Amino acid sequence: MAVKTRPDHYGITTDINTAEIGPSSRLISNIFGFPIQFNKAITGQNAFRHSSGIHQDAFLKERTTFEIMHPG
Repeated sequence: MAVKTRPDHYGITTDINTAEIGPSSRLISNIFGFPIQFNKAITGQNAFRHSSGIHQDAFLKERTTFEIMHPG
């Protein structure tokens, strides 16, 4: 995701369809019987949740500060 969200910084691009990361993660989880951790970056249920008051205030003012990618 770092390369996908910051290609200008890394100087490279990728053709990876990032919209498939979540579905692929769930498929692998189901096949192997290992649950996805709630706090797992990008695919976990809580990956894009925010709880701290100061953090929430800043997030509401400028969402892109804390979420550089769409939670899809």
